[in-house]
Amino acid sequence: MVNQAILGGLKSAVARGQSLQKAYYSFINAGYEKIEVDEAFATLTMPTENSIVSNPSQIVKQQYSVQPKSNLPPISIKPLPPNQIQFQKVIVPPANAFPRVQTSAIVKDASEYSSPKKSNSVAILLMVLILIFLMAILFGVIVFKEEILQLLG
Repeated sequence: MVNQAILGGLKSAVARGQSLQKAYYSFINAGYEKIEVDEAFATLTMPTENSIVSNPSQIVKQQYSVQPKSNLPPISIKPLPPNQIQFQKVIVPPANAFPRVQTSAIVKDASEYSSPKKSNSVAILLMVLILIFLMAILFGVIVFKEEILQLLG
C-alpha cells in the first residue's frame, strides 16, 4: 500500500515546480524507507497502481525530458575551427603583491577575570542555612506526627 504522506509530498513538490527526481531523493535523505518512496514514485509515474520502479531516475529523465516547441526554429551550434579560437591571457598577481595585515593576539591574564563577589557567597550561605532549617522541620513533622495530631486535635 502506498504511503499517502509520501505520495502527497511528491505531488506537492511537483506542483511547486520542483523536479520529481529531486523530491524523490529528498524523501530518501529525510529517512523514509526506500521501498515506500519507490511505491509512491511508481504511483505517480506509471499507469498501473501497484508497480515498483527499480530505477526512478530513468523514468524521470524519460518522462520529464524537455522537448523544444515546434514553432521555434532549431538552433544549430557550429564549432569554430582551431585557427579562429581566441584565448585571453589572464595575469595573476603574485601572492606577495598584496600587503600583509598585522594581527595581534589578545592575551588576557587569568587574574583579570572577575572573581565571585562576596555578596553571592553570603546569599548562598543564607540559602543553605534556610534549607537545613526546613529539612529539620520536615524531619520533626515526620517523626512526631502522632504527637502533633494529638496536640492539634
